Amino acid sequence: MLRLRWDHRVNLIGDKVLNPMIHCCDKCLKPILIYGRMIPCKHVFCLSCAKREDKVCPRCLEKVTRVEQTGLGTVFMCTHGGTRYGNAGCRRTYLSQRDLQVSSI
Repeated sequence: MLRLRWDHRVNLIGDKVLNPMIHCCDKCLKPILIYGRMIPCKHVFCLSCAKREDKVCPRCLEKVTRVEQTGLGTVFMCTHGGTRYGNAGCRRTYLSQRDLQVSSI
């Protein structure tokens, strides 16, 4: 009989994301693990939805020049005019807390 052994050492590569904010895609409503960030408007969707909508942003209808791929825990979202967990409001994204704070001034 074949026996499985679970005592193998595992080496994880990468950085742990501490307390990530999980956003949901406005198109497919699934949690976003890899962001597709629309440039220049800075709205985000899951990468697969963003690539499908790569000409015009579905949120603001602004022309998209490219879709930028970013990972979980790397995006700071503006919630001005909405709530932290809702999908109303600004929802533009920034790659640092500092950039988000500067945009809010």
